[in-house]
Amino acid sequence: MEFKLIQKYINGTLSDKEQIEFDTWLNSSPEHQKYYQSVLRNSTNRPIEIDSEKGWVLVNSKLSKTFKLKRFFPYAAILALTFGALYAILAEQNNAEGHKIVGSPEKEQVIDRNKPTLTLDDGSTIVLTAGKNYTDSNVTSNGTEIIYKKDSEKGGAVTAYNILTIPRGGQFFLTLSDKTKVWLNSESKLKFPKIFSDKESERVVELLYGEAYFDVSSSELHNGKEFRVISKGQNIQVLGTEFNIKAYANQEYIATTLIEGKVQLHYGDLEKSLKPNQKSVLNLKSTSIQISEVDVFDEISWKNGLFSFKDLPLEEIMETLARWYDIEVFFANPELTKVKFTGVFSKKQAIDNILTIIESTNELKFETIGKTVKVK
Repeated sequence: MEFKLIQKYINGTLSDKEQIEFDTWLNSSPEHQKYYQSVLRNSTNRPIEIDSEKGWVLVNSKLSKTFKLKRFFPYAAILALTFGALYAILAEQNNAEGHKIVGSPEKEQVIDRNKPTLTLDDGSTIVLTAGKNYTDSNVTSNGTEIIYKKDSEKGGAVTAYNILTIPRGGQFFLTLSDKTKVWLNSESKLKFPKIFSDKESERVVELLYGEAYFDVSSSELHNGKEFRVISKGQNIQVLGTEFNIKAYANQEYIATTLIEGKVQLHYGDLEKSLKPNQKSVLNLKSTSIQISEVDVFDEISWKNGLFSFKDLPLEEIMETLARWYDIEVFFANPELTKVKFTGVFSKKQAIDNILTIIESTNELKFETIGKTVKVK
């Protein structure tokens, strides 16, 4: 039974065909009735639009030898785990839409997050604190986002660059002087011109490390000037598009996902083009590029306040969680790094909520000591 169909029933918008489908599902199992009551208690007063394929949490873990959920795992327990993570997503979506959430949301994680820093062209640094304003010539910030505006300055012989550093547990929004929008994920660092000079033939920024989502201002608005992103030797040329780059310092690859438009990748003698919904993975060791079709929801959900893990190995999942919650992870058994898990969670959830859901597969256990999580 799709969650969307249950919500339509609550809002009285079912068609005759959907009503029959809903009644059949509801009366077929006591577990279905209990689940419906849980959804009803935590429902909003207005319709929710949600893609059930993307919002549904599937607790399905396996090792490289294909471990699966044990057959005796109670169906009701799966529903409970599913609802907990799904509700967190619904709460996030509804808060964004201004809807009132009825019932208590998931316990939120309280973290003393480090603050982003802005390094100016003269080498001085500014700590950006939420609620504290910062202004300087064409720059304004409220501590959670920073906006650059093009002023009368046309740029001299040398372009002045700023660097924005996002620590663990942080996320930040940046508007460049050409109105390109950039979302920076935890543990990321971006170098960019304070003003894109009229004397330059291109608009160039450099992702020194980390993950960034770009919504590029069209070249048609800038006398045909292309936009270029450099990261670890990889060059991305764009005219006006949306894409995501993942290039963390400890990773030996660069992942680029195109959401809209068209980009060209360059690395040494390699040259590849991407179409929407395609992802390239540049292996920095073998200097090879692989391109595949992907669900972009899984690749860019981070910028919308979600973790989306689709059949990912636990090692990669824990790296993501470590960056956001500022923890250290230790695997007692190296084989556990290969455990795969699928799930969607709100980034506002407490880390122990997420670990509990993963742990419920009965394939592994987590032990938390201070800021260290041991996987065993």
